[in-house]
Amino acid sequence: MRIDLHAHSSVSDGTEPPAEVVRRAAAAGVDVLALTDHDTVAGIAEAEADLPAGFTLVPGMELSCLHEGAGVHLLAYLVDPEHPELAAELRRIRDDRTIRARTMVQRLRAAGVEVSWERVCALAGVPADQAAGAAGGAEETGSSVIGRP
Repeated sequence: MRIDLHAHSSVSDGTEPPAEVVRRAAAAGVDVLALTDHDTVAGIAEAEADLPAGFTLVPGMELSCLHEGAGVHLLAYLVDPEHPELAAELRRIRDDRTIRARTMVQRLRAAGVEVSWERVCALAGVPADQAAGAAGGAEETGSSVIGRP
């Protein structure tokens, strides 16, 4: 049995949609895959929608944490994203990422690079009005964060 317990999709910093990540893993001979996007479970439903026969998907996430003042990533499996404290922390993390991305766009524009917030959102597959950062945040559906790709 081949198992991969750490995979990302385009919902966070991967480049392929969740269903394609599953398809490629199965084609490579993986039997069990944990989808562990950064600070979100938004891709799980899509990944589960059309699982190959005999394939097991483990819902998870790679949770951003602080330990003794250092940033670490904790792989978490079978979490309850509706848990009030976890849901609040995930919203805060998404808002921080949006603020970081907006700052990057502002700095690029100041350096003479012609880029707009609307274009960044379009490339990420996030409606600009949902990528409102601390003013509103994005929901846990689809590609809900502006990531590095």
